[in-house]
Amino acid sequence: MLSHDQIVILNLAWVLGSATILIMVLRLLMRKLRKQRLILGDYLTMLAILCVLARSTFATVVTLWGNNNYTETDQHFTATEIHQREVGSKLTLANRMLYNTYLWIQKSVILLLYNRIFSCLPFAARIIKVFWVVLFVTFCVVQATSFVDCRPVRLYWQILISFIASNDLWDQNLTEANIGDCTDATIQLFTFVSLNIATDGMLLIFPLPLIFNLRQCPLKTRLQLLGLFSLGILLTIIAVLRLPVYENGTSQLRRYIWGSIEQFCAALVANLPTLYSLRRRKILGPISTPHSSFSNALVNRSSGSRRTPEEELLDWPDFVESRRGSCRDDIVTEESSNRTDEGDRNV
Repeated sequence: MLSHDQIVILNLAWVLGSATILIMVLRLLMRKLRKQRLILGDYLTMLAILCVLARSTFATVVTLWGNNNYTETDQHFTATEIHQREVGSKLTLANRMLYNTYLWIQKSVILLLYNRIFSCLPFAARIIKVFWVVLFVTFCVVQATSFVDCRPVRLYWQILISFIASNDLWDQNLTEANIGDCTDATIQLFTFVSLNIATDGMLLIFPLPLIFNLRQCPLKTRLQLLGLFSLGILLTIIAVLRLPVYENGTSQLRRYIWGSIEQFCAALVANLPTLYSLRRRKILGPISTPHSSFSNALVNRSSGSRRTPEEELLDWPDFVESRRGSCRDDIVTEESSNRTDEGDRNV
């Protein structure tokens, strides 16, 4: 008979997990339907789908078999139950690392979108490069801290002696005092949440001033863009709620509830701009690609075609580049004119 907590976790694992996968699969299907080639963000999305499938599967096994982060105090485990809980404990550790990988993949998908939009601006391109370094370093840190709470590492799956039916099944080199509550992984959770908030904030703030300064775009368009790129605030709020300062902050149920919600919201935030753009293209028909010239964009606007926020923003760097090219042409023309004038004076 499954407990209430087990039912909740299983429902979250497969209901929200399926909804998360649906968002990412929809992105890939719509890309295919529009006959567009897959880009790096799409391949990362495929990897994220595998992470969600593995996480849901691991969560199911952990829920049914248990782990050593238990609350029961009135039972003893047989050799089979000990084996199952040890496997469940190892999968719990692997699940944390999978979850970290999934979130940082979605952050990378967002940063790839920023790179496509803003990379033509030198200062923005430099900031994006720094962001890639930050994402890599923080990813390595959150993965490494998955192993810092318990020493030695086998304590992550060690069963307390008071729950073992036979003392022969206990590692005699350990005492219950050695284990304590390290399986709560408080250090890991604090580190993960802190770096998660920092990187989410980084990705949230970066495009806002650039979008706000799009003076050539109507106010309505800028507000749409700001709304589209401000969805990341949901992830920041969820991350704050996951801090272990709240009651039962490290409990299995609480961690999985907020983790599943964050998993779904991360997929939404990372894929919504692309989904919205692809949907609009179906309604309005073919329009300029992200690499089209600004002159083509003017033709689209003059013909009355409504454009998506993403397309407006993707055309903006082309406009900047066109203006830079125009300025360079003006400089070359002016220098050529000066040389001609000097030659006439010398004659």
